[in-house]
Amino acid sequence: MTRIIAKAITATATALLLVTAATAQQAETNAAAPPTTIDAHALYEQRCGSCHDEHGADLARKKLKSVDGAIRVTRTGKAVESLLARHHGVTLTKEETGALVGLFDIGLRSKGVFQKHCALCHTSGVAFTRKSVEAKAGQLYAKKAGTEIGAFLGQHSRATPAEVELLIEMMKYQLRTKPKT
Repeated sequence: MTRIIAKAITATATALLLVTAATAQQAETNAAAPPTTIDAHALYEQRCGSCHDEHGADLARKKLKSVDGAIRVTRTGKAVESLLARHHGVTLTKEETGALVGLFDIGLRSKGVFQKHCALCHTSGVAFTRKSVEAKAGQLYAKKAGTEIGAFLGQHSRATPAEVELLIEMMKYQLRTKPKT
């Protein structure tokens, strides 16, 4: 019985730490990411996906890196904004460029954790999150069951606490950039 209580206390403490860390990370992310009305995923698919990887986050992890807070092309070291300014005839507005940089940034920071722990069953992070997750008072919940996502992910996905933080950050980004219908 004592062992069960200890496990329950540990699980509760872990969940509280995850929520606290995710909230702090989200505040930092919100401060760094300018608000946009552009769905970066759709923009990437429409303007970039025919030549590049299907998902912008995958492209980011393969071809880009973060250096002192700036997203750079790994091969050349150039800022990704300069590449996007004149890239094979694709012309983007400043807001579109910013939206893509934000997409690449979250792709780099998430480190492929969705692909590692979730993609086998939930093929698209953006589609799954926008359909099945909602934000209430800064927390994420499963729309259908009403379950708080952070505590659930620690048990459901076999993700480490740090990986759960990344998944929560990614999901908040997906919801924040969801087009208004």
